[in-house]
Amino acid sequence: MRKAVFAATVLVALIFASTALAQAWSWTGYFEDSGLGTTKGPCIWTYAGVDEACSSSYTWNVSAFNFSCANGGDGAGLNVGFQNSARIRGLIYGGNGSCNVQGETTPADVSMSGSLIAQTLWWSWGINGITYGTAWATG
Repeated sequence: MRKAVFAATVLVALIFASTALAQAWSWTGYFEDSGLGTTKGPCIWTYAGVDEACSSSYTWNVSAFNFSCANGGDGAGLNVGFQNSARIRGLIYGGNGSCNVQGETTPADVSMSGSLIAQTLWWSWGINGITYGTAWATG
């Protein structure tokens, strides 16, 4: 009986320990078509005129987002994926006139692995593009 209680206690402790080690990152705010490009977080790869939100480096399982047009925005495109010092890779979501879009990308989707920065890059095709969104990652 003691062995069964001990085994159950160890199993519960391992479950809670693995849950406690999981990481999460999230950024919520406005992506705006200012033409300047703004970087939110420790992004390695940045581009003029493109807004970007990045996590810290971790072994992430998924990089995800949702966004919606606001204040007369006319839709946007998103590159959602990962980056490290060697490359940036992601999947394209949205498009001209796309609003209220959500999706996710895994490291395997873009042939990457290891410690990565989860990233969401945003750009608009219109001069009035303002989009409210949330980018997040779990690992």
